[in-house]
Amino acid sequence: MNIHARSGDAERAQSEGNAIYGKLLPAFRRQGLKSGLLVAINIDTGRYVTAETRRELMILYKQNFGHAVGWVRRIEYGEDS
Repeated sequence: MNIHARSGDAERAQSEGNAIYGKLLPAFRRQGLKSGLLVAINIDTGRYVTAETRRELMILYKQNFGHAVGWVRRIEYGEDS
């Protein structure tokens, strides 16, 4: 899910958001972030916020990044990672 994406930004948010998520996944594991937690990634900076609920996530994202385009997904660790 993208945050604040205009029609032209939606594809960019998905592509870049998934790429950044893949790079951050090992750091999430090292930090002990549990599988199933929501993460919202600012695709311009790579910075992110996490929360248990979408409502909490959106509040944190807006507080930290305003209306910057972001990408949201649940943290999921593969069986082999």
